[in-house]
Amino acid sequence: MGRKRDSYFLITAWMFLLVVIIGFSKGFFFRPIYKETSIPSYLVIHGALMVIWYVAYVYQSHLVYKGNIINHRRFGTFWFLFALIITMANLNVILEISSETMNGEKSYYDVIRTFENTGGLVVGNLYLTLSSLAFLAIGYYNRNKPHVHKRAMFGVSGLLLNPAFDRFIDPLGLQDIHPLLKFTVIYLFPISLIIYDIVKRKKPYKISVVILIVFLLTLPIIFSLLNAGWGEKLIRFFG
Repeated sequence: MGRKRDSYFLITAWMFLLVVIIGFSKGFFFRPIYKETSIPSYLVIHGALMVIWYVAYVYQSHLVYKGNIINHRRFGTFWFLFALIITMANLNVILEISSETMNGEKSYYDVIRTFENTGGLVVGNLYLTLSSLAFLAIGYYNRNKPHVHKRAMFGVSGLLLNPAFDRFIDPLGLQDIHPLLKFTVIYLFPISLIIYDIVKRKKPYKISVVILIVFLLTLPIIFSLLNAGWGEKLIRFFG
């Protein structure tokens, strides 16, 4: 009898992709149907790269699930480089919206960008980009340690999922219950990883705990930076 295959990471990869498809459906895939305004090219590029990443994440997870480790590693370097391109695209989004703010331009949703309505976007995107980049480095450095590598890549994909997840969960109206509630539901992903570890080995891996901590610190760090005036400072720096 063959070894029982573990499907947790494959299932979560499919869940991430589903969130991206549903979350970006109205604002990206079918925007001409639902929206009157178009989105700028830098967001089109960013969105396309993100979709490709999650399709690739599912594919790479499927290779591992099937035991095809050779091809998983063969394609791994390419997807690592692709993730660096995503990082640059994320930073370009920050540069573009900072420039729009400094120039007093309207956003694609027809609202003039200001320090107040754009500072959170800049700080949040920068935090998520740098955090995901850190886990990407951990994943690549530990590519020969499967238990660390696959959890680090889970962290990368989970953090990058935030923009799509916000849109995915909007129809539930959680923000009407509490303004921050829709931003915290995504914590269920790293919590599920901790539970998975405990079920599998009685205690969580250190990397899983670090991932959960980074997720939990997202809002406190972002709001602390905004309260300290870093939203405007970063916009002036990047713009």
